[in-house]
Amino acid sequence: QCSLTSITGSATLTLTEPYEEITANTVTGDVVIEAPVDVCDAVLRSVSGRIRTSGVSIVEGAARVRVNTVSGELDMTCTPAEE
Repeated sequence: QCSLTSITGSATLTLTEPYEEITANTVTGDVVIEAPVDVCDAVLRSVSGRIRTSGVSIVEGAARVRVNTVSGELDMTCTPAEE
């Protein structure tokens, strides 16, 4: 499990192994998530910031990602784990 909270700081999470849950809450900080998965159960919310995803399918019951931001941007890039 990975959790982060920030008011104005930005955060980059570069994961090298699959995860069970990621939770991030920011006011104006940007969040970048790079993860070795191809499916996740995601709830991504932003009042005025952009949300961009690449390579991820949203599947209920998969590893959880919860991100809330007021005006920060979110970039989430997923690639399948290598076997």
